[in-house]
Amino acid sequence: MEQLALTKERYQLSEFTSDGCSGGISAGWENASKQKEQLPFALDERYFSVDTIPFEAACTEHDRAYHQGTGGYVGRLQADIELRDAIMRYGITEAEQIAARYNLATPEQAVYLYEIIAEAVYRGVRLGGAPCTGKQYAWGYGYDNGYCIAEE
Repeated sequence: MEQLALTKERYQLSEFTSDGCSGGISAGWENASKQKEQLPFALDERYFSVDTIPFEAACTEHDRAYHQGTGGYVGRLQADIELRDAIMRYGITEAEQIAARYNLATPEQAVYLYEIIAEAVYRGVRLGGAPCTGKQYAWGYGYDNGYCIAEE
């Protein structure tokens, strides 16, 4: 975080960019949508748009926080918790629709599914989103493309 602070002193914040849900989630969804005719079962058209990944908006908001990298360790932790919570809220509020869409026995199964998804995404961003890695998903990636100045 100290190296990121030095980088912020020397570089301006770049224009915001987002890859949607990192870890290949958005990219995988987009790939699947291009190959949907090859699937052995029919899927509803409304589920094959990057805009309709259920928690895409939460991922983009998470990227905004990561782009700026404000608040140090606590700011990053808070952004990651907010992403996990947004995914959980979706699973809870849309449980009946999710259960029907995926032919689950109960809405509780849908909530459980989204609890697993939320926790997996949370663990992924905690492990992969450290600052100063030069990755497009690094904490503070809006400064010098996620690279950091070495301490002086």
